[in-house]
Amino acid sequence: MEPVSLFDLAAKQAQWLAVRQSAVAGNIANANTPGYTANDVEPFEKVLDRATVSLQATQAGHLGNAATNAGFTIKPQEDDGVVMP
Repeated sequence: MEPVSLFDLAAKQAQWLAVRQSAVAGNIANANTPGYTANDVEPFEKVLDRATVSLQATQAGHLGNAATNAGFTIKPQEDDGVVMP
């Protein structure tokens, strides 16, 4: 487990955006495929909810807590009846 910094969060968001772009591109590419179910990535807010921001020890006598390793998953998109143009 490693501490979470703002740069780590920015890198995680960039990685999340790349995965989401790939999922959306796959949805567009398979829009006319019979039986295809659209996929989406869990919202980045949920990834942030699993990450804890903590103080980082700068000297041996300081206390610090480790943060959770925030990941994300691709899951089938819920059918809400809205058709994207």
